[in-house]
Amino acid sequence: MTGPAEGDTLAARVRQRIAASATPVTPAAIVCAVRAEPAVAVLGDTTVLRMADQVHDDLVGAGPLARLLADPEVTDVLLNGVRVWVDRGQGLHQVAVPVGTVDDVGRLAQRLTAGAPEPRS
Repeated sequence: MTGPAEGDTLAARVRQRIAASATPVTPAAIVCAVRAEPAVAVLGDTTVLRMADQVHDDLVGAGPLARLLADPEVTDVLLNGVRVWVDRGQGLHQVAVPVGTVDDVGRLAQRLTAGAPEPRS
C-alpha cells in the first residue's frame, strides 16, 4: 500500500504524463495512465479509481478544493496564498487543505476561471 507522500508522488507523475501527452483528458485516459504506474500493480481497484479521481480533479477540476465545493454547508471558499478559508454560515474559518505551492494555487485559479462564464456587458 502506498503512503500519503508516495501516493502524492504517484499522482504527480500521472498528472505530468497526461499533461505532456496529446491524449484528451478523459476519465478512461486517466485510469489507464494510473494503471501504467508500476507501483499501482499491488493496489486494488477502489484505490486506483480514487487516485484517478484525484488526478482528474487536479487536471480539469477544482483539485483539492473539490470536496469543499461539493459540501452543501459551505457557502464560500477563499484562498490567501496557500491558506484555505471556508464559511459554513458562521463566518470564515481556516481549514487544513493542502493546496500545494503558490504556483499550484495559480494554476488552480487559472483552471477555475477558465471554466467561468464570460461576464455580460
